[in-house]
Amino acid sequence: MTSEEIKKLDEESFMPTYGRFNAVLCSGKNATGVGCDGKEYIDFGSGIGVNSLGWADEGWVNAVSKQAATLQHTSNLYYNPASAVFASELLRVSGYGAVFLGNSGAEANECAIKLARKYSVEKYGKDRCEILTLQNSFHGRTVTTLAATGQDVFHNYFFPFTEGFAYDSSHDFFKLLHFFFVLGEGGFFILVNGYDFAVSVFFYSSIVAGTVVISVRISIVCPAFFVVA
Repeated sequence: MTSEEIKKLDEESFMPTYGRFNAVLCSGKNATGVGCDGKEYIDFGSGIGVNSLGWADEGWVNAVSKQAATLQHTSNLYYNPASAVFASELLRVSGYGAVFLGNSGAEANECAIKLARKYSVEKYGKDRCEILTLQNSFHGRTVTTLAATGQDVFHNYFFPFTEGFAYDSSHDFFKLLHFFFVLGEGGFFILVNGYDFAVSVFFYSSIVAGTVVISVRISIVCPAFFVVA
């Protein structure tokens, strides 16, 4: 199929939920993607954090091929060595006490929100549940994580959104509840009052009882820090 035929088939088959660049990638190696027309592209975004090892990394390909030929899926109903070893290694490098694996960043954030609220309700009562996030932040595309996202453009159409979120533009840590070290979509901002304290506390003790909440689609641990204020 030609590039134009692929684009036409794509546009006829998918819901128009994403704006695509005018490139049709058919193969890749390391950071270089190759279009069906032979044109090469350098990916500076590591596939939005998914392909941090690059395309067709030999070690990754071998590991995935071996596992797919052994046991590709078991669900959460059974134990298996691959997930147990992976989780144990995450705990070793992070220093945390337990891990939750999600299928997406939105699912990881949903879990973090639930953990923070559960902790707060059990310790302080059900009325202490508001979560503050940074303006211009982005936390996912579920109804709840859209509500957590600090961008008005995402707060349309899907009413009613999950309640209990407020948005802060001061970058003052002590006013924040949901805190990321870098806003990948909102830009780079310096958190002022208490930032050094926040980083030291983050690595010392988590509010969610030593639980790492990450997404398996992200190749490095990108934790979120929650404090119910």
